[in-house]
Amino acid sequence: MAGNKRMRKRAPQNAPMLPFMDESEPRDVATLQRKAKEIQRNMHRLKVEMAADRLGFPVGKPRKMTFAQAQAKRRRFMVQATEFLITAVLFIGACAWLYQWWLARQGS
Repeated sequence: MAGNKRMRKRAPQNAPMLPFMDESEPRDVATLQRKAKEIQRNMHRLKVEMAADRLGFPVGKPRKMTFAQAQAKRRRFMVQATEFLITAVLFIGACAWLYQWWLARQGS
């Protein structure tokens, strides 16, 4: 039956522009400049957040991670810590060997 079909309503064409079309606000230059500065600050904050998120630095509230994401983060940290320790031990060993070699050269 035709009466059982759902009738769709068309969305107004200017719905995304409604916040910008509010005529109740004053349109003086100072207000517009203040709004422009606020928008620029928000844009800068969002860019900084995006860059920090891309680099792995948390900004603002901590985001909820799934168990797999948390496990991957822990694994990545453990791999980096292990790499650092191995590098430190090798460096200290090389320094000790170089010192012993230097001592042997001083004795001859």
